[in-house]
Amino acid sequence: MKKSKIKLSFLLLLGLILTGCNQKQDNESDEEVLLTYRDHEVITFAQEEYLIHSGDAVTVEQNVKGVTYRVIGANQDKVTLDAKTGVFQYDDSIMNMTQVLYVASYKNYETVPVVITLQHEYEVADIYFRNLSNYVVDGEFITAYASLPYAVTYRLKEPVFGVSLHPTTGKVSFTDHVQDGSEFVVIASSHNGAQAEKKFVAMTKEFIDVESNRQVVEKGGNGDAVFTLDFNQHTEAIQDGVLALTDEQNRIIDPSYYSYDKATKRLAIHASYLNLLYDGENVFKIITSRNAVAIEVVVATKFIYTAEDLASINDSVDALEGYYILMNDIDLSSYLKEGGQGYDDGKGWVPIGQYNDVTDPNIAVQKAFKGTFDGNGHVISNLYMKRKDVASFNAGLFGYVTSSSIIKNIGVTGTMDVSSYSGGLVGSNSGIITNCWADVDVTAYSGSESVYRYLGGFVGNNFGIIEHCYSLGNVLCDSYFGAFVGSNEGDIRECYALKGKNSQNFVGFALVDPSCQIYEDEASFKEGNWRNTFSSQYWNMEENQLPSLRVLFKETQVRKMEIREDILKGDYYPGDKIPLQVDIYPLDLQKTYESQVVFTVEKNGGVLIQEGNILNVFNPVSQNIVVHASLTVDGMHLEDEMTISIGKKITHLEMVTNTEVMKAGSCYRIGASYLPEDATEGIIYHLRGQNLVGVTLQDDIITIREDTTCEQFVVYATTVNGKIKSNEVTIRIDPLHVLETQYYYPEELDEFTFDFENTVDLENVKVTLFGKQAPYTVDASNTIHVAKNVVENMYDTDLIFQFVLKDGTRYQQKVYLFSHSRYDEDLVQSTYQNVIKISCKEDFYRYFNMSTNQPYDESKCQNYYDKVFMLTADIDFEGEEIYGIGYSLESGQSATFKGKFFGCGHTISNVVIRQNEARGFLGDSAPYSYYGVGFFGALAGEVYDLNFEEISASGKNFVGGVVGMMISGRVENCHVMNQNATIIANGQMTSSDDIHVGAIIGRCFEGKCIACSSNKNQIIG
Repeated sequence: MKKSKIKLSFLLLLGLILTGCNQKQDNESDEEVLLTYRDHEVITFAQEEYLIHSGDAVTVEQNVKGVTYRVIGANQDKVTLDAKTGVFQYDDSIMNMTQVLYVASYKNYETVPVVITLQHEYEVADIYFRNLSNYVVDGEFITAYASLPYAVTYRLKEPVFGVSLHPTTGKVSFTDHVQDGSEFVVIASSHNGAQAEKKFVAMTKEFIDVESNRQVVEKGGNGDAVFTLDFNQHTEAIQDGVLALTDEQNRIIDPSYYSYDKATKRLAIHASYLNLLYDGENVFKIITSRNAVAIEVVVATKFIYTAEDLASINDSVDALEGYYILMNDIDLSSYLKEGGQGYDDGKGWVPIGQYNDVTDPNIAVQKAFKGTFDGNGHVISNLYMKRKDVASFNAGLFGYVTSSSIIKNIGVTGTMDVSSYSGGLVGSNSGIITNCWADVDVTAYSGSESVYRYLGGFVGNNFGIIEHCYSLGNVLCDSYFGAFVGSNEGDIRECYALKGKNSQNFVGFALVDPSCQIYEDEASFKEGNWRNTFSSQYWNMEENQLPSLRVLFKETQVRKMEIREDILKGDYYPGDKIPLQVDIYPLDLQKTYESQVVFTVEKNGGVLIQEGNILNVFNPVSQNIVVHASLTVDGMHLEDEMTISIGKKITHLEMVTNTEVMKAGSCYRIGASYLPEDATEGIIYHLRGQNLVGVTLQDDIITIREDTTCEQFVVYATTVNGKIKSNEVTIRIDPLHVLETQYYYPEELDEFTFDFENTVDLENVKVTLFGKQAPYTVDASNTIHVAKNVVENMYDTDLIFQFVLKDGTRYQQKVYLFSHSRYDEDLVQSTYQNVIKISCKEDFYRYFNMSTNQPYDESKCQNYYDKVFMLTADIDFEGEEIYGIGYSLESGQSATFKGKFFGCGHTISNVVIRQNEARGFLGDSAPYSYYGVGFFGALAGEVYDLNFEEISASGKNFVGGVVGMMISGRVENCHVMNQNATIIANGQMTSSDDIHVGAIIGRCFEGKCIACSSNKNQIIG
């Protein structure tokens, strides 16, 4: 091809308009005049883009001397450019149609960059068709390639009725009007007029087919992928057999990688080739003389048979990117129960894929699930989670799922008590979920809007695509929860949900496609619209039944055999008979082959395997018995082995305590001696007595509380089976007499004094503080005096003094030394201005929204909740119910008490609190008023020297006598004394993992609680 130079026009300056302008001076050049009068267009290109060949020049349109050119784009090291002429030179090493940026410069001026596209001269290529058979079916691809790396396009030589051809992919499409045997010619073309043609025959009947067109193999396995051809519609092709195996682009696979048996009509793709393929879906074609048969081989990173296999996806970043296929149903109950590998201290399942809350996005999703999980129609049942740790956010069977992931063809059942952004199948989804269902009850409920949101029965937070799925479980959360999804910012199509007791909406936040629907009850669900949208390829849809998934691939080969791990959980001794069992995977084949398993044991006298695979351990020579299991099936030999330890039984047991007197306020470890000394049998310790209040036994540790009323108890030991019992040992408790706490202020402290009854002999008494002896004196009134310098600088902390009499009797007294003066009325009024005095309950109602009979007044929060208050008298509410002062919500609505409240030692009595003042603010739609319940519902200020008697406080969570939720601040020298009144949260008086209840403070987020006490509940929940 002749190279044509690009001709660029230039601007010829014929003259200048001289009116109002200076004339050209004799020593000025034309170029300088141009610069003077057109300084914004000194040099310009005629076009913004140029398409050139090697040898072409690109120059500016002005005829100006001294212009230079340069390339500023990529590949400039492979482009030769004449800077003066603008001529480009390059070779075929540069990719065709490479683009670079190009500028021209003149003196101090440079043009705006223009785009230069570098085009090659092309040679004429030869075109070859890859299709081995002339017969083509609907959806088949015509593929051709060029001898040079050029693209190939396709067209019909002449139109054929009902036949169409995609110009770039070569895909053939037939309408119903195409006749079997119709001929058509395809022309494949490339650059410079290169083309080839081939005649094809349309085939609409008498297909050669395959019994199952999808096989699944495990990466690294030794099994072939076997496909059985079906020649029933065209028996003449049997003799021709298989002409070739090609990939999807009709490239021929080396015949050494597969084999075909004409007798069985089976084509086997060998494991040696399968292990070279990428994990995932691989499409091939079996070429017969009649037609090409499309088949698919899915190469799984790992087959999932067990709960342990499922959990192992979390083992590494690489594993989280794998392709997994579930080969049978999995019941998680054994794995998650106590003693199971997934128990995790009762927290249960760890979601597959987790989000790391850091600012670096790469690290944040490093442990997210990015792969493919094909449930193959199976069900994972009894999912269980009860956790509030990091793994409880974005929680589900799968946790955090990225945009590269696919989850399909799986069902899951179970219960979850977790945190935000969680769902029954997936916590947070950015990938594709299709043909799945969940029947999982999901809870993340504290009642405080600041805690949990975005929960769904199926997915918690969706940014991806979900289609053809449904959910049945109930969902309960503080805010933004739905029966199907908690929050949706993605695409959800043709999905369905069942209303739950608490989850009445399909979605908690945002909208979904109109094709999605929620049903009132199971009966209406069974007759629902999903029958018109779910595909029978994936779903079983029977009348009056819920949709269930079809098992798409049923394994016919045994892939795995293991001796059951449960055997190791037993304690075995001579004389025991141990049943031996194996798990054969997939589990569908268990019953078929378990009778063919052969058990053997390594040589060990006194051990044999009896009929029924019973290991009889009547008199073993060695304590370790190695059991082998083997199974040979379809030419595959599987083996496993396990070592079972045989223990020695205890014949004699003797209790060892090292002491027969234990001190209240202490812990003791007990033990037992036994014979023979190398016995392995377990021991259990027991505690017995008439009054064991304050005495507990955990494993081999006895704990005796300071305030125990128990005088003595009995301990003994037995073997685990209870057949051998030790002697009994009686333990006497050395009591600790706890004296009433004393409180001191700096200005009132000359020395510490401790008063004892006259009957107490204080001669040679030993006085200690923090384990160190303290000097003291005793006066005639039986009072011990300790100098204040023994606690120098020990302010605002518990000081525990202990007194041991010469006869061993022990006393203990707690002392508290404040760092400030006593806040009496005089000090408060002299320290703070505008102190508001409270002398009756009506004063409380005047300044706070506490009355259940008065309308909510927001001005009170604005005007008084940061002021200084002082109680000037004891106040009896006479059993009246009030609202707690203050509340705090995640929405930003809050009315926390931020001021100071000085009780001055006065007492508030007989008061009932069931809600905070949010009830008055929000009215009937205020469920959050039950969270953060106390005399102060929400506190960010300070409370001093306040006593309560008979204060009843109850709510859902964060319940305290003085403060429900302590956001920050200080509570000092406050005391709650109840005889009949109770402080309870969610029906319980003590805190648990999720519920917080305390006599003084229900939940302390920040702040200090100093020198407070109660006669019932724990101080802080």
